[in-house]
Amino acid sequence: MGRRVGLFGGAFDPFHKGHLAVVESVMNSNIVDECWIIPTFDPPHRKEPFYPYRHRKKMAELATAQINGVIVSNLESHLPTPSYTWKTVEHISSGEPDLHLFLCLGEDSLMSFQNWMNADILLERCSLLVAERPGFKPVDIPENILKKTLFLDHNPVDYSSSEIRGRSQDKWPNPDVLPQAVFEYLLSYHSISSDQ
Repeated sequence: MGRRVGLFGGAFDPFHKGHLAVVESVMNSNIVDECWIIPTFDPPHRKEPFYPYRHRKKMAELATAQINGVIVSNLESHLPTPSYTWKTVEHISSGEPDLHLFLCLGEDSLMSFQNWMNADILLERCSLLVAERPGFKPVDIPENILKKTLFLDHNPVDYSSSEIRGRSQDKWPNPDVLPQAVFEYLLSYHSISSDQ
């Protein structure tokens, strides 16, 4: 068997402590050798991210710099848009067919996984590595998906990027919900943006 690689994709708009907790649980699981964080370049199902791609990628790099085995990938910035997960996984599989891939998800995403575009291709190429998310309990998951699913030993941190972005400006950025390096980066970002 080749290297076991967890693929953790998302907008990371911004990269918060909930995201960091998932990465830490993935790496502490001893299921994977590496975790590739893949910021979405052009999300197909949502409006354009608040933060430009290069800043979202940088936040992920800063937040995970001290975790061995974590790689922040710019892969989707080089692939055709929009950035569908199945396209990304197909590209990785064709380039490195010996990798054993694990798609890292939250329980909320597991609930809707059967509706993802080309979910059958993803199940052929990957196992699913699922982290608990508060307020969600996986029910009525098709058997073919459950057979490919492993559940992480995970202490969830319940933060939503959209809720964080929605905070009033006098409370933003909030160090309680952001890794320290991301907080400091966003302080600089917002300071520069407000001057323009």
